[in-house]
Amino acid sequence: MFRRSLPKLSSQDEDGPTPHAFTGVVHFEPIPHDHDFCERVVINVSGLRFETQLRTLNQFPDTLLGDPARRIRYFDPLRNEYFFDRNRPSFDAILYYYQSGGRLRRPVNVPLDVFSEEIKFYELGELATNKFRDEAFLGGSALGFGLDPKKSILLAVGDVCRRKDEVDQQFVGAET
Repeated sequence: MFRRSLPKLSSQDEDGPTPHAFTGVVHFEPIPHDHDFCERVVINVSGLRFETQLRTLNQFPDTLLGDPARRIRYFDPLRNEYFFDRNRPSFDAILYYYQSGGRLRRPVNVPLDVFSEEIKFYELGELATNKFRDEAFLGGSALGFGLDPKKSILLAVGDVCRRKDEVDQQFVGAET
């Protein structure tokens, strides 16, 4: 089903091309376009309003914002917007996830644990969570989340030891 969008200004009027002069007569050509999901929506995150299109959100139907049935719980009909009492700086990255087709980048001013909670809240899924963790650890940012270098190294060593313990437990369980 195609509806008509705003018409495109024609480069010609009745007398031929008029590239620089405006005669007051304007001819428009309609641009066929499917507008089913072009509706703009307002998302209010703790008082900061963001705007996007439904089709942007609907690209990820398994997420909180991409699923109309899950999203509707947060709709405020009096203000005609979705309201989330969540971390504002994180939402820039969450919305970018939808707009970029799935790229997730933690803002530098958002702590790792806070951003991880936001990923879970918006239900971006295991793939997004794993991509974020891999990027954070392998990209070197795991050693630089706003901590001094000594603490960062201790965290990295602790993570390696924890993983070693998990592997050891798997082998012990396999032998019995």
